[in-house]
Amino acid sequence: MKRWSPTLILLAVALAVALIVYLSQRREESAPVVQPSATAQPDAGTPPAAGDSQTGEQPSNATLDADTAFTLTLVSWNVESGGALQTVVANRIAGFDQVDVWGLSEVLQVDAEAYEFAAEEDENADFDSLLGTTGAADRLLLIWDGDRFERTGGGELMEIAQGGRAPLYVQLRDRATGIEFIVMVNHLHRANASARHRQARLLNDWAEAQPLPVIAMGDYNFDWDLENGDQDHDPGYDFITEDNVFVWLRPAELHTTQCSGWPCRFNSVLDFVFVSGPAQSWNGVAQIVVVDNDFPDDNTTPDHRPVLAVLSTVPFPTAPAQPTAKGSANLRAGPGNDFPVVGRTEDGQPLTLVARDESGNWLQLDSGQWIATFFVNNAPPDLPVAQVTPTPGEPSSPVVTPGAAGLRLGTLFYDGEIPQVESDEYIEIVNDGPALNLAGHTLADDDGNRFTFPDYTMAPGESCRVYTNQDHPEFCGFSFGSAQSIWANGGDVAILTGPNGNELDRACWGSGCE
Repeated sequence: MKRWSPTLILLAVALAVALIVYLSQRREESAPVVQPSATAQPDAGTPPAAGDSQTGEQPSNATLDADTAFTLTLVSWNVESGGALQTVVANRIAGFDQVDVWGLSEVLQVDAEAYEFAAEEDENADFDSLLGTTGAADRLLLIWDGDRFERTGGGELMEIAQGGRAPLYVQLRDRATGIEFIVMVNHLHRANASARHRQARLLNDWAEAQPLPVIAMGDYNFDWDLENGDQDHDPGYDFITEDNVFVWLRPAELHTTQCSGWPCRFNSVLDFVFVSGPAQSWNGVAQIVVVDNDFPDDNTTPDHRPVLAVLSTVPFPTAPAQPTAKGSANLRAGPGNDFPVVGRTEDGQPLTLVARDESGNWLQLDSGQWIATFFVNNAPPDLPVAQVTPTPGEPSSPVVTPGAAGLRLGTLFYDGEIPQVESDEYIEIVNDGPALNLAGHTLADDDGNRFTFPDYTMAPGESCRVYTNQDHPEFCGFSFGSAQSIWANGGDVAILTGPNGNELDRACWGSGCE
């Protein structure tokens, strides 16, 4: 092994120090400082006391007006244009409500307009957008509510691109409050770690010089491990958050935000929302948006999950505690012990309460069943009084018509929305009679597909679904567990039989009725 002489070591250290000083000066000279526009007003809101900021860091020294409320909702998403269908992405975007600003990455130029139209769907507002020029086919895109915000600046920070995508930002002024702020979307290098780390340092330098609140979102490729992220993550995270210049608006529950291969190759967070400057004094919450069957990725869906963030200059309202069952309690057909038992709760089971009786000793669930108030945690005090018509011994729900008693088929959702596998298709069964144990009952088609029900007691009026390949405990949790669709869209027949093989009900559609 070759050994360096002390002279060479000192020389190398001196050169390194000189290079660092030179690069630092160049960065300070080149980093643009975004100034508030001439029409901008002071930021609104009251800084929380030290340690109260929901970003988890000390509030900044922003001067805020306690009488003005300002709330901002943002979504960051790597939409993988080219690897996902434009219509699928647009439909997901349109499905969000009241989002003020979108930060999208990996956007094809031909898809940008469709995503802007999707963002303004049902929002009763005209949205504007800014598309980046770097990243070849995979560009950055910002979309915002043009009726609510006036654009006062923006563009690309080319000096931070480092051979990749240049950060894209827009400076906006809220027309109602005059609050001015910056929203940025980033997509840092993936394969080139050293370039990614330079980008993170440059973003830190840039943000430190900005007088306005900054919200920076995007795909940062920082690989924050779900189990041990504080120790196991890419150094770029440390570079961008150095000296708390940027603070991660960390979701309360972490999920992997990107999936390649199956199972997911990266069990970590790659997508972040950071806040800088006066924005750190705002109240903030974030959520990684998880929907059924978003992973594994295919050629129709993006390989990333969206991140939703809400920032406000005033505290968020506290939601009332969810009512839950206190122990295992009987559910009755009416408000009193003289009514028949029609079900039971489990300890801690969430309850949806809709009414009470005049005494307040009994509470009605959304299913029509009743539970004694004593067995409910966090019962709301302002429930309306229900008009109770049945007498003890008669069920209050459902109303059973002559000839309708017994088990029957309900909704036939045979054309699922999940491409190819249609795992979300289901057949519903309804119990129009008294409590009934399903053990030994079957649901089948005429092609040999068969589901045998386990030991499960259906309450009067209860409905259950049998999914093709999804688990929904709220609908009894039944599933064929099939990797391919069960019910033919063009025509099929569903047959419900009892434990003795006697046919209880059948339904058909299309060619299945021929």
